[in-house]
This record gives sequence, C-alpha cells and structure tokens, in this order.
Amino acid sequence: MSTNYDDDKVFNGSATFKGGITIDPSSVANANTFVPIKRYVSQLITQAGLSSGATCTVALTGEPTAMIPQACYVVTDEATTSGNGATTGLTCEVGIAGDPDFLMVSTSVFGAAGRKEAYAGVGIGSYRAADAIVAKFTAVGAGSEDCDDISNLNLRVVILYYPVSAEA
Repeated sequence: MSTNYDDDKVFNGSATFKGGITIDPSSVANANTFVPIKRYVSQLITQAGLSSGATCTVALTGEPTAMIPQACYVVTDEATTSGNGATTGLTCEVGIAGDPDFLMVSTSVFGAAGRKEAYAGVGIGSYRAADAIVAKFTAVGAGSEDCDDISNLNLRVVILYYPVSAEA
C-alpha cells in the first residue's frame, strides 16, 4: 500500500520509512529547485575611494565566482552630498571593466539614503565563471562636475545570485 501526499509534509522529529522512497526528480543533484539564492555585499565605498574626474571606477573585492547573477542594486546608508556647486549629482553603474553597466545600468545615488536600483544589465541571468566587478561613478553637474567634489558617500553593491557547482 502506498500513500501519496500532494502537500508539503514537515517532520519535527525523526521519521522512519518502511520500504522504498521515490524521489521526483530521481536525483536531488538534478533538481535545480534546491539551489538557494545567495547574496554578495561589497566592501563599503566612501567618498575617499573616489578619484578626481567626471567619472571614476572602484574595483569591488571578494566577489563570487561560478555564479548566475539574478539582480543587482546599491545601498547607501547616509545621504550622498557634494561640497561643490558644480557637482549636483552622482550616478552609479555596476559591471565589468569592458562593460561597466553589465549588471546594473546607471542610477542616481545622490541625495537620501536607501536602496537604489535601475534596469538590469545584460549580464543578469547568464553564467559568469569569474569577473572582476567594478562600480563606475559619474559626477553630474553644470560642466565642471568632478567625483572629487562628493563630500559624503557610504555605498555597498549587492548582487543576488545562484551559485553554480560542477555538473558531474
């Protein structure tokens, strides 16, 4: 006699099964539904990490390898401000050296603290073996804008991803 349960069953203690157990799919290794999504959070990027010029790039550290990125956004935990009237804004994009908006296209990180998201870059949803991920900043203003004018910035890049292990 067999009993099929269509609902999830939770065992709060040990369980004993007499006879065989059928797993569908037949191997848990083949079941991509069991892969948990993970979260990468970059190092803190502050105004001290920005170089002079209308644009500057900051290399992220500790980024994951063998992943399928699902989403990317940035978080500021303080208001981003400028100490010079020529620079009235700051944008950020996240990607790789040859394609700085590969994971997230440009979004404003100026002003109030919080999550800042934009449209996904073309790299979202594709397998990435190993990338040197960068955050590219662009100062916005009236013609003489400079990343060096930013007087307050506390930003982290967040990437939600599926880890990928060997197929065999």
